Amino acid sequence: MSTATCKRVYLPRLRHFAHFHDRHAMKRGHPKRTFKVPAGWPMPPLPIDFAKSLVFPMYGNDRLGDCMYAAAAHGDNTFTGNNSAESKFDEATLERYYERLSGGDNGLDEGTLIDGWKDGIAGVRAACIVDALDIETTDPATMRAAIYLFGGVLFMLDVPDAWCNTGDGETWDVPAHADRNNGHGTWINGVDAAGNYHLLTWGGYRELTPAGLQACDPSGFVVFSLRWFNAQGYAPNGLHYNQLAAMWTAAGGKPLPASPFPAPTPTPVPSPGIWSEVAAFLKWLLSLLNPLNHSAPVKQVFARRGISPTGIWSWIILILADYAKLEPIITADLAAGKTYLQILEDCLAALIPHSAAA
Repeated sequence: MSTATCKRVYLPRLRHFAHFHDRHAMKRGHPKRTFKVPAGWPMPPLPIDFAKSLVFPMYGNDRLGDCMYAAAAHGDNTFTGNNSAESKFDEATLERYYERLSGGDNGLDEGTLIDGWKDGIAGVRAACIVDALDIETTDPATMRAAIYLFGGVLFMLDVPDAWCNTGDGETWDVPAHADRNNGHGTWINGVDAAGNYHLLTWGGYRELTPAGLQACDPSGFVVFSLRWFNAQGYAPNGLHYNQLAAMWTAAGGKPLPASPFPAPTPTPVPSPGIWSEVAAFLKWLLSLLNPLNHSAPVKQVFARRGISPTGIWSWIILILADYAKLEPIITADLAAGKTYLQILEDCLAALIPHSAAA
């Protein structure tokens, strides 16, 4: 459904117009499920930079109200540019597909964009998403996790009038007053060391402060796309599809299909005699999916990694999902005669670096 363009505003520093929409209309059709970081997930360290030196074109947003569609294209640019060659969309084709979704040049609401994005962008069917989750944009921990794990957030705001007179690379901060008629869609794909967000807009970027974000009637959603993974099934953050698919579901997303990527590189095969011991350890690990089996020593192992009792279940799932990576650690520890608690601690250490756990 369209949002109907509200007004054009001239941007003196950029020497072109912005096309804004009614923010209330833009929120229609937003995802009903919400991205929530399970207790115990480690906080990604800052800075997070998936913008790098990539190119994020205007995609006609100086002439049309296609900011939401352009933001989706910037998401795909981010996904592909961080693991292979950055995607490129023909601008005329992109505008034509936008106008088809919008019913003219009328802007897009969240639901229409998400439905269209599931079929690709600008006729490129591979540039699609599998699922989308609403996100609480005012919570820095949630935003950092979404950006680091899944490549970015499609972010919507009411652009304060004062921010219309800024140049590329400048800061959006308070004092600022949201204007409902200045609704705008953007893509955020980074967080600097101070916690400011790298926000793509109008063919460039702005640094959005947490205080500025709070002031601009923010909302957003995070998506899961196969374009975030390289040919071997690994995302730029080093996590495999199997890991991120499990984390997506744990954070509120729908169950995702089995990995379409090649199986991770096989690890050296341990001696035959170790298999019964591995099986016994995995059986014990599976027993921890039941909170009644969380003894005090088990809780202490997780607590040393900053994981609360309510987060244990999610981390057990991740250990099982990442067994191919952890198998050499498990087999070596068993051969060395380590206890199950010591092996569990070594598995968590491999998944949570000390810098992230601190």
